[in-house]
Amino acid sequence: MGILGALKQLFGADAPRAEMSKGETNGMPEVAAPFTRAEYGYLADFLQAGSDEFADHSANDWTCPPTEENKGILRSALDFNVALRSASDFHIAFRNAPIDPQFAEIRDKNECAREDEELFLWDYWLMAYFAHRCRQVAAMPDPLVTPSAAEFKFIGELLDGVAMERKSQDKAGVPTNFKLIATPENKVLIASAIERFGEKQIKQLAKSALEATGEVEGPEYCVAEYYASHCLNLSRQKGK
Repeated sequence: MGILGALKQLFGADAPRAEMSKGETNGMPEVAAPFTRAEYGYLADFLQAGSDEFADHSANDWTCPPTEENKGILRSALDFNVALRSASDFHIAFRNAPIDPQFAEIRDKNECAREDEELFLWDYWLMAYFAHRCRQVAAMPDPLVTPSAAEFKFIGELLDGVAMERKSQDKAGVPTNFKLIATPENKVLIASAIERFGEKQIKQLAKSALEATGEVEGPEYCVAEYYASHCLNLSRQKGK
């Protein structure tokens, strides 16, 4: 019957939120369902962990087209990270000092970028900023003011980098699992993520996820890639 058939049998016609939000249905265009507050929390956790890890990488350049919205996003991300570092214990004595010349130069170059140039910032700074943004959204009262199309594109592409890192670690024998309480919706989430993004040899774990009690878990790279894809779908949907 396949995993999606099992989801329909288990939850009925409406319930595979993950299927309807992530997969194509009978050739129809994808319709990305909005994230819940809990899911914005998951995004924040993935991005914060990615920021902490990517800070130790040797290549951290992140570039993007010089649209006015992208300039605003990078300006906010730069200011957020500078303020974060100024308030840290290491920099506490320099809290009132002028902005570091290197950071000021990056800001000025981004603000003045021509159409044929690219904007620049470090990927782990962007991850830290968007972890903060996702926490902000998760804490909002209804109705949620969700990220823009451009922001969802950033988040999706950054999460894709996190997923690739997790997948490399998994192949190197250092797997990490994403765990949730085994509610019906969480079981659908994990099963769908494994079915769509898991390596061939772990596809059978999707069935185990549907049958889980207590906790449900799956490889982090599957769930990170699931949410990366969902963010990119939301970006395209909002950008229409």
